[in-house]
Amino acid sequence: MTAWIACASAFGAGEVKTLVAPSLGAAPKGGVFASNVVVTLTTTAKEIRYTLDGSEPATNSALYTTPLLLTNSALLQARAFSSDAKASDSLLETYTLLETNVADFTSPLPLVVINTFGRPIQPGTNLLASIRFINAPTNQRATLTAACDFDGRAAIKARGYTSLRYPKKSFAIETVDNLGHGWPASIPGFPADTD
Repeated sequence: MTAWIACASAFGAGEVKTLVAPSLGAAPKGGVFASNVVVTLTTTAKEIRYTLDGSEPATNSALYTTPLLLTNSALLQARAFSSDAKASDSLLETYTLLETNVADFTSPLPLVVINTFGRPIQPGTNLLASIRFINAPTNQRATLTAACDFDGRAAIKARGYTSLRYPKKSFAIETVDNLGHGWPASIPGFPADTD
């Protein structure tokens, strides 16, 4: 059972309480999928509003009424709303749908899946993207749909000077939180850092 959360703050001599709508849940959680995925959102609040382009949901965003059928990669953001409470924090999940020609790809090396949702990665300008690191289990091969070591948001840009002319690019990546602020993360066993 989800309870309403009372957030208290002091103003002058009295105390003001603001109710916050209950948090949301998504099933399945974001990840990499080999075919279409049906996403169910849950909350005890009166309504859920969502977007599929990563923008912050507002009261005029699409109203969730039935499970969402995702046939393309999407950056789902959702919030619970209630007339007598402040909107909940945003739920953010990335759903990456693989092309059929790479769905069965395996490698003895760790895999990195970067999803920019169709936007090109440029040199010198950070682009918010979703990034997923998948480590190969000992004496096995990594698969794109396997459990990951890290799945989150990142600011990414192409780096280099001469190497920018080559088809295979180098990238600078900074892990960030849902608001785009630097967020230290431990990726494949390295100490937690943002860059």
